[in-house]
Amino acid sequence: MGIEIKAKHGKVSPLQVYNLKQIDRSGGCAILLFPDDFESFKKMVKLINAGNTVSMDIYNTLKERWWKDD
Repeated sequence: MGIEIKAKHGKVSPLQVYNLKQIDRSGGCAILLFPDDFESFKKMVKLINAGNTVSMDIYNTLKERWWKDD
């Protein structure tokens, strides 16, 4: 899991997007975390800690912050 934490109005760099995509493409979870996404992120972590499969809906919602098709 890779997590890039941003301030409310933070901007992601092209290098950060590249690294997030590399993590995602290799089967990991790549999160660009803004304050307004923190509750969703906490829910995802609780699922992981409980040994449950991460809801792809939660991950895909968080992933929408940075993923753009090439």
